[in-house]
Amino acid sequence: MDSKPALGRDSTMAATAKVAKQILGKEANKLGDTRATTNIIKKTKLKRASTVQKVADEAKAFLGQEVSVNAGRKLRTRKPRPAAPAKPTPKRAGTMKTTAKEGRAFLKSAAK
Repeated sequence: MDSKPALGRDSTMAATAKVAKQILGKEANKLGDTRATTNIIKKTKLKRASTVQKVADEAKAFLGQEVSVNAGRKLRTRKPRPAAPAKPTPKRAGTMKTTAKEGRAFLKSAAK
């Protein structure tokens, strides 16, 4: 436990940084170097033309065929649904005359 160096609490950030550099030694320089190189290297923005070309190349690799960048979109077409079969019309048992006849016969049989 005693082998760890302790930083003083009453020092400023500059003093703390100096003490930290002494403690870290060569590693502090490595950290500073990587930060400096990271700040120097900035990602360049992709130009639109090159981005479109990259996407077209990826699409060609994915689809396995030539892709036209200038052609319009092709929407999928649906197959027309088959016509539903017509429902059969219910057959009528008869006209009003036959219904009246059946009604009279029913009443006669019920009265007996």
